[in-house]
Amino acid sequence: MPESETHSVLKCSPETSTSESVADRTDEQGQTANHLYFPREIYINCLDNALYIADTMNNRIQKCNNSSQEGITVAS
Repeated sequence: MPESETHSVLKCSPETSTSESVADRTDEQGQTANHLYFPREIYINCLDNALYIADTMNNRIQKCNNSSQEGITVAS
């Protein structure tokens, strides 16, 4: 789920009721591969376990592979 105000995307586990930050640093906006700046939407591709993030203020789409802590810009 995107957390725009904290510039992060959280992955939640229904088994453990925990959440962790994905492909970003919470409360740190920026333009590098491990930062987001107001993420707004996400899409999960189940075929390759990739997460796509609309990184609004950076005007880009970031792709994050399973368990990655930084994204790859696939569109800007």
